[in-house]
Parts: sequence; structure tokens; C-alpha cells
Amino acid sequence: MIVFRAEKEYQEGNDLLPEDLNSTTPLSVHVRNGSETKYKSKVKSKYISTSTKISVVSAKYAYGFKGDPNSKIPQVLVIDLPESITRYDLSDDEVVKRIKLDSFSANCAKADREITVEGIIPKESIKTIPLPIVDILVLLEGNEKTQGIYDEILKKIFDGKITKEAVTKLLDNMKFNSLERRFVNRYYNAREAQYKCANEFFPKPDNRLSFNQDDLIKALNIEIVKKIIINEDFVKLIMPDAALNKPNMVQEY
Repeated sequence: MIVFRAEKEYQEGNDLLPEDLNSTTPLSVHVRNGSETKYKSKVKSKYISTSTKISVVSAKYAYGFKGDPNSKIPQVLVIDLPESITRYDLSDDEVVKRIKLDSFSANCAKADREITVEGIIPKESIKTIPLPIVDILVLLEGNEKTQGIYDEILKKIFDGKITKEAVTKLLDNMKFNSLERRFVNRYYNAREAQYKCANEFFPKPDNRLSFNQDDLIKALNIEIVKKIIINEDFVKLIMPDAALNKPNMVQEY
């Protein structure tokens, strides 16, 4: 099973550890701790929350935090869970019932497509996804027509063919305007929170207008991702080998 998680301090090549491997905190309390703001960081457990949806991890956790403008963007991890690892699928009503999870927390967990893992996730099962590739995967997720390339990108990440170094090199060689280049350098390379970029890149709009800094930065992000995904060198990096030899297939993707 493939799952995703955002982690601020994770170092490639290490196991992913729960906050307290010896904790006796029930699973229901762990899930509630992540669902309600007033409980956050007050409970440590032997569980690790993940999601089957990279869009959930990206939108909720991987853009930096408004409350801390100096925060760095967490890294997004892709995890191929071994069969031997105990996991709880919180979209399963029987599991929710068995662990006695309250309805609010259950609804939050279902919306997040949460898979809660018990214990240590071994380093062999974990890869860090470069931020531009995270944005591309979010665009491809959940679309039958792009499922093949979505799966291929994940395979290439696990095979070591898509790395931060390779993606950074391609970004450095791409043509961006001055605003786009600043965004790439600060968001993709320095991992500065989008909220901080938004406040500094754009002046506050008139209150009568329907958009704000966050809207503008997201629009800028989309434009950059569009340029990246049609770049010839990026196409070679992320596309299935079979598609590269068939121009019509590339166009279809």
C-alpha cells in the first residue's frame, strides 16, 4: 500500500519513528489529537498518521503554516508500507467502530483518507518527493487518464531515477520570468512557506477585490507547474519509457 506523509525534520535514509514507541495512548486518542486543534501536540503515541491521497498531505500540511511565517515547508514522503506493518484504515467503518472513535474524528480521518500505522516505518520503505514533483502528482491524482504516469513517477522515485538533485538541476536550466524564478528559488529550493512568499511577492489587494495573496501565489504556482510539466527535459524524467517513443501518447497525457 502506498501512503504519504509530511515531515519537517525527516532525513533520507532513516526510519520514521512515532513520537513515543512505548506509549499506551489508545489509537482513538491519537486520531482525535490530530483532528481537533485544542488537542494537537498534547498527546504522544506509538502511531503515525498517513494518507493515501497526496493532495490531502500537500494541501493541509506541505505549504507551511500561517501562524509561523518563518516555518519551512515540510517534506512530503511517499511510503510503500510493508505487509508486516500493522495499519488501520480509518475509512473502514468496522475499524472505526472497533477502536471506538467519535464521529467528529472519524469524519475527519475519512476525509483525509487516513491510514494510521503502528510503530516504526523502516527506511527502506520511504522516499522523499521533490516539491515540484509533489505539485505534479497532485494534478495527476485521481484521473484515470493520467493514472499510468502517476504510478510511473512513484516507481521512478523508488527506483532512484527522480531525485531532488535531478529536479533542482532541471529547474535551474528552465526559463522563468523574474517573479517565477524568485518563487522557484524560495519555495522549491529554500522551502519557504507559500504564505510568506505571498505576503512579500504581492502587495495587499483592495478589500473590494475577490482575491488575496494566497490566491495569487497559488495561481503563480499553477503557472509554474504548467511550464514544468511541458518542459522537454521534465517530460523525459517523469514519463513512462513506452510513452516517450510514441509522440501521440505524450500528447494524450
